[in-house]
Parts: sequence; C-alpha cells; structure tokens
Amino acid sequence: MRWHHMLPTALGLAWGQPPDLLVLHAGGNNLGRRSGKDLIDAILNNLQFRQKQHPDSVVVWLTIIPKRAWAARDNPQALNNEQRGVNQEFCHAILRADWTVIGHPTISASKPELFQPDIHLFDKGLDL
Repeated sequence: MRWHHMLPTALGLAWGQPPDLLVLHAGGNNLGRRSGKDLIDAILNNLQFRQKQHPDSVVVWLTIIPKRAWAARDNPQALNNEQRGVNQEFCHAILRADWTVIGHPTISASKPELFQPDIHLFDKGLDL
C-alpha cells in the first residue's frame, strides 16, 4: 500500500472519526516512486495536520523494513540505503512530536531466509 492509499485512514476519514491509536506501517512501497525527502515531507505534514485535529490520539510509526527486492527499482541496495535515511529522518521527527517508533532491527536484507523471492516476507520474517 502506498501513502496516498493510507491517507484517509491516517486522517481518520475512513470511519468518520479517528482511531484512538494509529499504528502505521506505510511508505515502503513509495520508495523508488518518489524521493525520500518528498515522502517524509508528505507523511509528516499529513500526520501533523491530523494531530492538530485529533490531539488525544496516539501515533505509532513502524519503520520501513529493508528488502532483498523492491517493486519500484532494480537496485535493492540503493533503495535499502534510501530506506535507512528515510527511517532515520522519520524517527527523529516522530520522537520530536512525542509519538512512538517501533523498529525492526532483526530484519535485514542480508538474511535471505526471511524473504520470499518477491518483495514479501516469509512467515519467519513476519514473526519478527
């Protein structure tokens, strides 16, 4: 799912009212389709707007995981480098906003046993 598909949910428009807790695992499918800076700016602007409208709800950001293959590009190492930079910027911004970040330190592109041949994780990777 790309960010623009997730946006109505993130803004609380999908149910008519925002959830008390919003856990986001989004943005990875945008990498390679738009710049990391553009993605960061778009998501943070949307989340800051959302938080002004609904200050009592909690936002939890799950970092974008590295992959052995990416849907948007032939060079997985380049996108994994971009993914690390985007995660670092997001983590700083999310923590400054007093939200929560959950990382995935045990998922690495260098662990092929976690990944299916396409862009998805095996159950073993999902369990982490």
